[in-house]
Amino acid sequence: MDEAAGGEVKEAEVVMLLSALAMEEPQRELKPEYKAGVGVVYEVSGINVPADKMKIAEEKGLLEPLKESSFAACPRCGSLILKIMLKCPNCQGQSLIKSDILVHYECGFSAPVEEFHQREGRYLCPRCRKELKRVGIDYGRPGIGFKCQICGQVFQYPMVVLSCDNGHEFRIDEVELKHYPSYRLSSQLKIMRRIYDLLSIARTRLRFKGIESELLAKVKGKSSMNHIIPLFVRTNPPIIVDFILDEKTFETQMLQTLVKLMDLDVKAILVVKPFMEDKIRRLINPERVRVLSVANEYDIPDLVISEVLSIAEP
Repeated sequence: MDEAAGGEVKEAEVVMLLSALAMEEPQRELKPEYKAGVGVVYEVSGINVPADKMKIAEEKGLLEPLKESSFAACPRCGSLILKIMLKCPNCQGQSLIKSDILVHYECGFSAPVEEFHQREGRYLCPRCRKELKRVGIDYGRPGIGFKCQICGQVFQYPMVVLSCDNGHEFRIDEVELKHYPSYRLSSQLKIMRRIYDLLSIARTRLRFKGIESELLAKVKGKSSMNHIIPLFVRTNPPIIVDFILDEKTFETQMLQTLVKLMDLDVKAILVVKPFMEDKIRRLINPERVRVLSVANEYDIPDLVISEVLSIAEP
């Protein structure tokens, strides 16, 4: 896959890339960066993933946002493709020279040091032709400055103007700031990566049987809250497949999953570890939720397919 073609990365590919990263560098922080011709991207396993795809992964619970980075954008069109222009504050010209500036106190003439003629190691003012003998008394050297070659104005700081690729010009104080977070992999992703491939197998086999399904589907509940479902099976009635497999976060996962099931008006298959089965069965409605106890995670595709076929109407 061409890493420059960040806009071509599909959502499913992002999940696979993040899953691979969870196995290789689970603690890595993913930072936004601007790539010309692509936009703001995140480098994941050598591939540039666009910010909008990462946002979707965040909404699915696969990423946790950290601190934000700010990017300058055009206030009119939002473009991030900007160039800086330095202009004369007097005539707006862009023909400037940068140099060490000298100021003759008596006549007030200031110009780049190259314009002051030298005689026996001393400067001569090109305006009044007087000799400048002592720095701080006859003349000053305020430092680096600029001179406009169009109007002749000398100034310490040029006017900074930004221009976007659509031709809009604006001052630095008018710039719009767009914020993009850094990310770390979520604990849900670290769990999900163990069974994502298994659910993908189940999805492929269901398709061969004429049943469509979707991995990491966004489903709206009765409360209008959106829930991310590991596998959403488009049968009649619809079936969701969820799982609780992590022993360390069992209590938290169980509570979150039960709340999700209460909010969704669908049939459900809940994949759990054997030690969780009795406790969960006491809390669910068996007419709506089938509990699948799996000792070996590699049995998940076959068990899920069998349950889906038993629930779905012919």
